[in-house]
Amino acid sequence: MPTKTGDFFRLHFIILLSSIIPIIAIFISLPAIEIVFYRTLIAFVVLGIYIYIKNFRLALDPENLSKIILSGVLTATYWILLMVSAKISNASVCLIGISTTSVWISFITPLFEKKKISILQIIIGIVAVIGIFIISQSNLKHPVGLFVGVIAGFFGALVTIFNAKLSRGYHHYVITFYQMIGAWVGTLLFIPIYLLYFSEGNLQMFPNFQDILLIIALVIVFSIFIYSQFIKIMKTVSPFMVTLSANLSPIYGIIVALIFLGDSEKMNFLFYLGSSIIIISVIIYPLLQKHFNTQ
Repeated sequence: MPTKTGDFFRLHFIILLSSIIPIIAIFISLPAIEIVFYRTLIAFVVLGIYIYIKNFRLALDPENLSKIILSGVLTATYWILLMVSAKISNASVCLIGISTTSVWISFITPLFEKKKISILQIIIGIVAVIGIFIISQSNLKHPVGLFVGVIAGFFGALVTIFNAKLSRGYHHYVITFYQMIGAWVGTLLFIPIYLLYFSEGNLQMFPNFQDILLIIALVIVFSIFIYSQFIKIMKTVSPFMVTLSANLSPIYGIIVALIFLGDSEKMNFLFYLGSSIIIISVIIYPLLQKHFNTQ
């Protein structure tokens, strides 16, 4: 299916919206696990009602259904880590951490496709690590937040790889519905560990009015609309262009964070130097990869 110009604009609009998620997380008073619990629960209930009204076919073969549910569990892990990173640091640090998603993809994809990791991938990975090291030397106030963001980037890479394989053959809302079920189940499975090691045995399950509004925004705009549209776009836009465009997320996010959060998002020169190295490395990688593959 040929790619339409409108798909590229829609892709960048979705990436811009996605970059705002860490900012929203900061304004929700609930901890990360509780946010993801409500986000995934409401998402699959709302989607289930919508699919019932539209009479979409929900029947899937067991193998693909299990893969979609698994991708939902990975999505929950990614979202929880993203929220934790934003909560314990700030939006800019979180976005730089998850900007390593493309680097993770470059290392993980060959394992799925049983190919050797290229020298180019190793070089780009080393450059990204150098960028993270420079950030760590910048008197960074939130090193743990950056580390959690990098780990979130790893799970974001797994989710992206799974979605690329699952995007064809089923309606994007049906895929999103089952993934949200998997994400909610994954969140439930994590709660006992969370209670035992991280929350001193307590859950904060009572959101205030602002929390409710922001969680609804996360569900309608950032879980249902963005997630399903991203799956839909992957049917017409090449993985190369999706990866290249997604690398702009930290740039969009940091600009938005500086506008709305001001001084709390300002960092020193070394932070922006290290961040620039990471962003440039993940942007230039697919360009170099395409160049060498066409030689």
